[in-house]
Amino acid sequence: PALNPAFDPSQYHPELEGQPTPKAKPSSQTQAATKNTDDPLQGWKARNCNAEVKNGILTISKLVDASFLGFSAGKQNGPSTIKLRIKAASGNAHIDWLPAGVQDKAQTVPYSLTGGGWQELSIALPASGPLGIVRVYLPKQDQPIEIDWIEIESKPAGKLTRTGF
Repeated sequence: PALNPAFDPSQYHPELEGQPTPKAKPSSQTQAATKNTDDPLQGWKARNCNAEVKNGILTISKLVDASFLGFSAGKQNGPSTIKLRIKAASGNAHIDWLPAGVQDKAQTVPYSLTGGGWQELSIALPASGPLGIVRVYLPKQDQPIEIDWIEIESKPAGKLTRTGF
């Protein structure tokens, strides 16, 4: 074999052969910037509506009867609670979970919004297995809905998924 003209013997350490190279972790500022630019909805998918994140608030507009936010909650299992801080007009809606994905029959729990200012909702999901896909349906209304955060917590394992926009 030919000699490598770029080889620097002072940089070669045979004792490190086969050892993993530690990777530098990005700073929290880099992580926050990446999180917001790569996926502003942080894993949530807006369906049958428009969604925009600005100044830490998710604004949902152009709502129809079937507007929802979907999330793959594969880590969540068993009886769970969905909590969210929301600002919307009064109305009725529901939360669905599809344990085996979109091909499965949805389990449904209704909820109501009283309207006015910000309100925190807590909706119990009596699941007996994995949540799979969670869909937070939103009431149809003319003005946009604002969401500050959404939290999913499974009781038995104490697993918590919190999304602050």
